[in-house]
Amino acid sequence: LAADEVVLRFFKSADAMYQALMAGEIDYAHNVTAEQFKLLESADPNIVRVAGSANGFTELGFNAYAKEIKKGGASTTALRDQRFRDALGYAIDREALIEKVLGGYGVAGSTQVPPISVAWHVEPTNPRRFDLAEAAKRLEAAGYVDSDGDGTREDLDGKPLNLRLYVPSSEDSYSKAAEFIAGWFNEVGVSVNAQAFDSDTLVDMMLPPEADGTANYDLFIWGWAGDVDPNLLMKLFLTEEIGASSDSLWSNAQYDALYEEQLNLPNGPERKAIVTQLQQLMYDEAPYHVLYYDASLDAYRTDKFSGWKNQPTDGTPLFGLGPIGYTLLKPATVETGGVDPLPEGGVPIPLVALAAAVGVALLMLSRRGKRRSDED
Repeated sequence: LAADEVVLRFFKSADAMYQALMAGEIDYAHNVTAEQFKLLESADPNIVRVAGSANGFTELGFNAYAKEIKKGGASTTALRDQRFRDALGYAIDREALIEKVLGGYGVAGSTQVPPISVAWHVEPTNPRRFDLAEAAKRLEAAGYVDSDGDGTREDLDGKPLNLRLYVPSSEDSYSKAAEFIAGWFNEVGVSVNAQAFDSDTLVDMMLPPEADGTANYDLFIWGWAGDVDPNLLMKLFLTEEIGASSDSLWSNAQYDALYEEQLNLPNGPERKAIVTQLQQLMYDEAPYHVLYYDASLDAYRTDKFSGWKNQPTDGTPLFGLGPIGYTLLKPATVETGGVDPLPEGGVPIPLVALAAAVGVALLMLSRRGKRRSDED
């Protein structure tokens, strides 16, 4: 007996969602904060927490648009330079971000295919490490020097590197990560000013001429969620996606050709080899620095429904890979001496009565595009 109806509720704040879960107004909360997740450990015996591997990532992206834009575009041509982007990759401490921004709930990022896609994710052959001296050395070698000694490097046109880093205001984690990154970049002579905007405003600011915009930004932090197949997240870097899903506005003919080649292959070693090349190419060219694969911090109640099952086993019951989790739910019932089946990663919960077969109330927080606002 599956639930007759699934009701999605949207909340303006994570606190409002948390309070609704505690009050029993909703049965499932998606993407609670790290602080709330820790509180839920002992908040209510009818609530089970799960820190699932998410099929997505959070990235620092560059405006790599290759043409000049009237009254818009990036503030410097340095963002088009692979050497500049690569150097800044050494000025990002991913482990510190995971600990201080995510509360420890995440994995250091590398490629555009998350590790949850075990059949497709391949780590780069030359991973960058956090090393401010190395970042400075690479900037110097590429010609980005501080010629006047004011502490800020100049680009190859002699303009001071004062970058604008924009983030959506939908999640505090974006602004927190921006604060740390701005500090590290400033230490290597690249000035960064971070600012948050509501998601709709930020999308409009980032639209390129192909979508009647001016791409008026330098850097951004945001997140993507993927599908079972890696194509969706690999597609973000196609030239034809400039004006659509591409926000780095990066264009690379080799990447385009490899993507099309694997698109027509069956799943197997040949396709895997090309997907590996696509991951390595994106990592080397660095239109994104994938910061982390942030865990999906979810929580659900067991006093109205049972049958919660993680999809996949290291994921979450809902908002994961496929819709099967919704079909497994059934009303919780009282059985003499009985307990609900042990939820994966949880503890035995006594069965409770359900008066009527009501729908499951859910929350889906800010993730866009599957840009994390419509990820399921």
